[in-house]
Amino acid sequence: MHTSRTGITGEVLDDRIFVIGGADYQEDGAVDTVEIYDPDTNEWSLGPSLPYVLDHAPSVVYDGKIYVTGGSLEGKTTTDKMLIYDPETNEWSEEIPLPSP
Repeated sequence: MHTSRTGITGEVLDDRIFVIGGADYQEDGAVDTVEIYDPDTNEWSLGPSLPYVLDHAPSVVYDGKIYVTGGSLEGKTTTDKMLIYDPETNEWSEEIPLPSP
């Protein structure tokens, strides 16, 4: 990967590995970075950034999309936000939040 991070979440979608969010505590803390590994080319590329910094968030692939729920925002504030990555549009959207953080 290009960035050093901890507290990431990761998923496999369309035969590529998505490493999402996390934190670099040697630098600025939580990040909005998404990196994608393609095993066919053995290369990393940057994906579309999250709409905000996020670390320690769980994720799942369902129906061809990546869902990221909860986690911690900047300053380690827990959140009820839910994001969905759609590979057809290559964008993140914010959806109906969780009942609580």
